[in-house]
Amino acid sequence: MREHGPDALLPQRKEPMTREILSALLALPFDPSDTLAVMFRAMMCVCFQAGFHKSKVCIPDDASFGRDRLRRSPLRWSICGNYHA
Repeated sequence: MREHGPDALLPQRKEPMTREILSALLALPFDPSDTLAVMFRAMMCVCFQAGFHKSKVCIPDDASFGRDRLRRSPLRWSICGNYHA
């Protein structure tokens, strides 16, 4: 404590994504007919609003994909009154 101070005991975490960063990412050009691009943008918005941690969205190569990870299967999107899975 004397040598490094109380800040040395705090976890070393990355700063969360800000609205400015999300807005800049969403402002990038994309092809609306590209389903993967549309889903990725929607997933970014969901993660941002829900406060997901990176560890629940991205997994390391040596980890298995379990029930505690984010997946698209339980989500349904309502777009212009039509539901999409």
